[in-house]
Amino acid sequence: KAAAFGAIIACTLYFGISGMEVATQRAFIIALIGFGAKLFDRPALSLRSLAVALGVVVLFQPEAVVTPGFQMSFAASGALIALYEIWPKMDRPDHPGVFSRVGGWIIAAAATSLVASLATLPFALHHFDRAALFSVIANIVSTPVITLWTTPAAAMAAVAAPFGFDEPFLWLMGKSLELVLFIARYSVEISPEVDLPRLGSAGMAMAAAAISLFCVFTRRGRAFAAVPAATAVVLWLSAPQAVGYIADDGSVFLQSDKEWLELTDWRADNGLNPLIIGDTITKAPCPGKGASCWLDVEAGQAIVEVNTEAPNDCPTSSILTIHTEAGQALKLQPCTAIGKGGAAVDSIGGALTLRPAQMQSGRAWNQPLYLKPPKRDQPTKTQ
Repeated sequence: KAAAFGAIIACTLYFGISGMEVATQRAFIIALIGFGAKLFDRPALSLRSLAVALGVVVLFQPEAVVTPGFQMSFAASGALIALYEIWPKMDRPDHPGVFSRVGGWIIAAAATSLVASLATLPFALHHFDRAALFSVIANIVSTPVITLWTTPAAAMAAVAAPFGFDEPFLWLMGKSLELVLFIARYSVEISPEVDLPRLGSAGMAMAAAAISLFCVFTRRGRAFAAVPAATAVVLWLSAPQAVGYIADDGSVFLQSDKEWLELTDWRADNGLNPLIIGDTITKAPCPGKGASCWLDVEAGQAIVEVNTEAPNDCPTSSILTIHTEAGQALKLQPCTAIGKGGAAVDSIGGALTLRPAQMQSGRAWNQPLYLKPPKRDQPTKTQ
């Protein structure tokens, strides 16, 4: 109980200096309830504590419900608690062997990583159009590094900091984090390049319902989660496949056979490449502004032509037309998407459609993140 009380104080201090993000709020509330339960000899880990944490976060930050951090954090936490409740409680000898301990740890780590990955997969496909396929292996390999190396080094650095002896421990912690980053980069390199369709809102709602049913029901009742889960998979597999993107800054990305092509000199600002298309991006062999060229892409043949009607504030004087094998011609003008969230080029049964970003209005948490506040007029100097 003394350790639980000390942990509550430590968690409160960390929560105060961490920035109080949604994931931190959820972890702090669950930790507070868990350690408080230890003080009163109650079960520390349960879906009740997760429900209380969810209610508190929604009460103080209702807009967080539509954010990826809120959805993925609570989905993973609920799935892991459900896994803990159904995990077989086997009787073990008083002194299990080393191999038994290591084997049990590997199985538990694999199950934890697999369940967390599956719980967050629908939200990653909906918000980011991508999934970490090798995250389970990466987590199993990196967990002992963080547990046995990073965390002890960080704790010793915190203890030694007031006396000025924290530098060696910080160096050790830095080396451990370099190893973790190496594991992460290697897992990305060996992951297969698979273009996954985006999970729409209906599919994500079905997936969220499946996760909720799996967490709430017990034993045979969890079979009810199979119906919305199967519905989400069907909606996902039948969803349109994005073959091109127009970013919010006017840059254009088209999918080729094995990579994504970026049309050069089409960027209004020095922004980042879209996260949803990954890191395999090459510059398209086009001259640039004011020139014509053609490209063979996944959707068909893309023709870049000079646009004589482009507005003066447009960063490019070209217009893009994609011709499909079925004879369809989809004309794109990147200037119309600048500052409006961009757009996606979807392929549905070989037919191309332009899907612009949704411009919502209403409550504060419905406002798109890409809207910029209007510029204030500069005050004029008076004599």
